[in-house]
Amino acid sequence: MPRQIIDTESSRPRYVRRLIVTWVVLAIVIVVLVLVAIAVYGRFPQPGRPQAVPTAAVQPQVFSSRPPGK
Repeated sequence: MPRQIIDTESSRPRYVRRLIVTWVVLAIVIVVLVLVAIAVYGRFPQPGRPQAVPTAAVQPQVFSSRPPGK
């Protein structure tokens, strides 16, 4: 009778357990990364939002030779 080189019956549960542990750890890492991204960038990031809002609008200076109102 030939010898069995690899014990597949006993290594199968270990493989399944390792696979489950790998997926659980991967899911935890993804959840942590999402939570960190939400904490850093806010819940709904708005692209193009100005960094500072001016308190008063700057009036442009018009240089003209004619007096205003004419």
